[in-house]
Amino acid sequence: MTVHKLSTIGLGIILWLTSSNGLSAAEPAATLDAYLKHVQSTLIRLEDKTTPADERLRARSALVNGSHYWLPVRGKPGRALPVVSLFQRKTPSGWRFLPAAVNDDSAVVNVHFKVMSFANHPWQTAFEMAFVNDRWQITSFEDITRRPVVPGANIEAVVDAYFKDVKSAVSRIYSGELSKEEKQSLTMEFGFGAGYWVGQMQNLDMPAGTMFTYFLTARPDSWEIEQSRIAGDYGETIVHFSSTPRHTDPVIKTYTLELSQVKGQWYLSRHRTAQPAIAKEETVNIAAIDPSGKAPLEMVQSQLDLLSKPGIQMSQLVEASEPLWVDARKSRSGLGRLVAMVFGLSGADNQPPTWTIIDSQVGDIEARATALANWPDPALQMPFEKVQFSLKKSAQGWRLFDAQLLR
Repeated sequence: MTVHKLSTIGLGIILWLTSSNGLSAAEPAATLDAYLKHVQSTLIRLEDKTTPADERLRARSALVNGSHYWLPVRGKPGRALPVVSLFQRKTPSGWRFLPAAVNDDSAVVNVHFKVMSFANHPWQTAFEMAFVNDRWQITSFEDITRRPVVPGANIEAVVDAYFKDVKSAVSRIYSGELSKEEKQSLTMEFGFGAGYWVGQMQNLDMPAGTMFTYFLTARPDSWEIEQSRIAGDYGETIVHFSSTPRHTDPVIKTYTLELSQVKGQWYLSRHRTAQPAIAKEETVNIAAIDPSGKAPLEMVQSQLDLLSKPGIQMSQLVEASEPLWVDARKSRSGLGRLVAMVFGLSGADNQPPTWTIIDSQVGDIEARATALANWPDPALQMPFEKVQFSLKKSAQGWRLFDAQLLR
């Protein structure tokens, strides 16, 4: 076994690197080792508050998209996020490679991480790689330990395991034992699906995030999963949640969950639920917004007015907001994340918060504004309290291009 030491900021972390023939004969493992060191050192640099904000933003964006270690796939950003999430959640102190299955142009490498919270067992993961353009590149990542379901498990078992994991995460968030950063990390992890969902970066309404916010607000006590229905790689099941009445959340809430089968494993992909009867009776009319000539704070206020509108449906909210935003993928993701979180936290009767702009900075071509959310029930702890909007000025005028949820 060959032992290497990581020299990042004097941590002296020892990495275990093993293979049947050593790294010289296991080039995929050597590439993975360099990648994992890169993830670890970049996260340490991002924690350094002296690093300029724009540099941290670029580094964070490159990290979740895999830097140059992942094989680029058009239209599928953020594929490296599960790896980054593993480092943020578990801060592994070391890892070792099991003998890899290597062909001429593909490889599967199993990596066992050493984590303090899982001291007596290795944290098991698997990377798939392809030899493209004369080098090994990562194509997929599976967090085997993070997804505690037996390979090949049926839909009911996958859904039940997911809900147990979500309920445990929510209990930790409300326990008072986690730091602000740990709560944010846990919320981000489950907001993106925690290994149980697929396709979240391509879904504007972020269904994993809205499901997690349902657990945060309703905190269901139990659930009943009906027998699933399967057609090829598509499956669905109906789930009935029971929750102790609190505020206006219903005692019973029913969701239809859609799943996709990927490489023989079932993953959640979307959910849908019947709207309350009152939603069918009321029609919310929204006048089209013309952003022409609006100042930065007027743009932000227009978005906040939409977020505060009671009875609005999620699709209406997204459609009405789009003229205020830059027409770019990152901006659409920011809008989708904002709408999903606010909509999901507004509860079954759709009581959104009101908003107060508490800070702003306006330059010649860029601007920022921070708004405080005033929730109807101030006693209810929410995963965010403020939203910071970023705007840019172009030939068309001012447009929103990002929204960050803040505690």
